[in-house]
Amino acid sequence: MERRRAALVTSLAAGAVLALAALALLPAYAALPAPPLRVRGHFVVEGRQGADRQKFKLTIDRWSRPEDLRFLADVAHSSDTRRLWNEMRKLDDGGLQIDTGMRLAVMVATLEETKFGTVIRVVGESPSPSPAAVHPYFALELHLDEAGTAASGTFLRTARVLFENGGAVVTEGAVDPYGPAEVEADTIEPVTKR
Repeated sequence: MERRRAALVTSLAAGAVLALAALALLPAYAALPAPPLRVRGHFVVEGRQGADRQKFKLTIDRWSRPEDLRFLADVAHSSDTRRLWNEMRKLDDGGLQIDTGMRLAVMVATLEETKFGTVIRVVGESPSPSPAAVHPYFALELHLDEAGTAASGTFLRTARVLFENGGAVVTEGAVDPYGPAEVEADTIEPVTKR
């Protein structure tokens, strides 16, 4: 009886050590402050004249609620693009201001923990919105560093929003001769003053 107990304790201890070792191998996720958040950085936009850096300021007032995302997924799966457009325009999760003076509404903002780390996904009204357009939204995806204070990613000027079942945001870019813009977010900080 005593041998069995010793063997059980030994195997439980070994299991605990293996579990802790496995946890140590998992990616570290960034610890972000709660919204509202302000992200400052720049896009590298390819144009006919070559590469151009444009500064931006993204404000995320709140993360999109899971029930809103599920509702939008249901609408998107009904293939009623005009209704999806109208429902998304009702949402206001922040804004994207580009140094050219353009301000775009943020309709959806999500924070996801992936096996590669923490990802912020933002979808909003494109610079030339039209519910009849196949790609009437912009999409911004930021992969955060481990500290959660900087990020890099991509910006699609024109995108179509697709939702997986359950509301996970997926975007598909339009055919763009310049491709997606590279994004560098230099600071991510809580908004203290409005």
